[in-house]
Amino acid sequence: MCSSTVNAALVSVTQESGDSYFDNVLGTGASAAIIAAPANITNDHVGGAAVNINQEGFNENQGVITTLAHVVDGGGVIAAGKHVNSHMIFMNSPDVPGQDPLLSHLDVVWTFKNKIIGVMSDIDGALEAASNVDFAAVGTLYPTSFFRRGMEPETTLYGEVDGYNFSGLNDNQIRVSMNVREPGDWIRVLTAAVPVPAAVWLFGTALIGFIGFSRRRIVA
Repeated sequence: MCSSTVNAALVSVTQESGDSYFDNVLGTGASAAIIAAPANITNDHVGGAAVNINQEGFNENQGVITTLAHVVDGGGVIAAGKHVNSHMIFMNSPDVPGQDPLLSHLDVVWTFKNKIIGVMSDIDGALEAASNVDFAAVGTLYPTSFFRRGMEPETTLYGEVDGYNFSGLNDNQIRVSMNVREPGDWIRVLTAAVPVPAAVWLFGTALIGFIGFSRRRIVA
């Protein structure tokens, strides 16, 4: 991969006016950031994994030609043979013995060089796990399962739920809110690596939520 291509793929991240960021154990004041692909994104209680108290994003495989068809949120499919860039946005709180801190980082806008063609944020992380074969960053250690590492619609004491939307934004921008307990939230954002007609693969503009499972700490 060419470093200039990688650096240009995830262009910027900003917090909109009125954003809120809270946590109840680890302190406040961190800002969203674009980082290099971490060496390890396995569960943090195992040790050595990337952790943060704010949303961070990194570029995964860039310019990949998909070898498989990949399902994205909303039931859309990105077919095999498509030219795609992959990116990961995450918030993964450090493992604090005896505590399960709540972190919230809301209304963070991520801007990509190219159009967004799909997002994977399912509760159990099955979509992310199934697509690692094409999209995992070279040199990064991934978990064998993304179980419970997706976004849940649980209401927190701050009255917020996990989610993302494109409303009022360009088709290369996504606004993300995360409320995190162990084992954190990880969503994969796919963008077109070559120009495509507007909104051909963009699958929706509504807030995406998933109903069902409460978050639990995963024990190795």
